[in-house]
Amino acid sequence: MSTPTPWRICALDDLEATGAKEFEYGNPRQYWGFVIRAGDGVRAYVNACPHVGLPLNLSGDHFFDTDGKLLLCQMHGALFRPDDGFCVSGPCEGEGLKRLNVEVRDGAVWLCP
Repeated sequence: MSTPTPWRICALDDLEATGAKEFEYGNPRQYWGFVIRAGDGVRAYVNACPHVGLPLNLSGDHFFDTDGKLLLCQMHGALFRPDDGFCVSGPCEGEGLKRLNVEVRDGAVWLCP
């Protein structure tokens, strides 16, 4: 059995415009995630709100609220802390986003198995 290899998500600079980038992963590509700037690092989560499993974004790479401080589920208004994905307000308060392992190397963000 072969060991899964890291998956290149995007260049680190791609996060500059909105602070986030949606991506598809898996073999076949069947899952959606998103990566964000969080402080000096990056975090990645499965793109599914714990409330009903719908994506946080309606389109594009827009995941933050208007203040740019919290992640926003655009369907139901849930708000999540970027650092740990914990829901601080909304219908899934107290729950959290599923985190994905990522690392930055050679100017790119990689999803790690």
